Amino acid sequence: MKINKKTRLFFDSSVLIAGIISPKGGSALIIKACLVGGFTPLVSQAVFVEVERNLTENFSKKALGYFDYLVIDIPWTLIPIPPEKLIYRYSKIINKKDAHVLAAAITGKSDFLLTLDRKHFMTPSLKMANFDCIILTPGDFIKRYYSLHEDFPKMPQPG
Repeated sequence: MKINKKTRLFFDSSVLIAGIISPKGGSALIIKACLVGGFTPLVSQAVFVEVERNLTENFSKKALGYFDYLVIDIPWTLIPIPPEKLIYRYSKIINKKDAHVLAAAITGKSDFLLTLDRKHFMTPSLKMANFDCIILTPGDFIKRYYSLHEDFPKMPQPG
């Protein structure tokens, strides 16, 4: 698999929140790489709403301000909320509350779905579903694929 700026990464809310509140982690590194055009970042409207709600309810205004900056400065591909029928279909193999994330990642033709939600996204039923979209944590993505990027020397480096 070729890894470059056209590699499509779908962000779950957990990754965005972690990248915002923990600037030295794997989530933050991938967000920084998207800021410099290293990947094609994808997100759904529902994920953005979920991140904003969580930051507003649980974190500082500074965190919310950084989120606003990321929304504006990263060239996101915004995936519309998938049709209810599709979300329902995926709810049979993943937790109902996460089905919209999986549906959006697949609808958006993501190469990777990045999530920190191992409990719901790293299950045998999802592995058996054999989607074109590879589901990984940011840390696993960094370990397995990040250094394969054709512009790796110019990318933000793992610390």
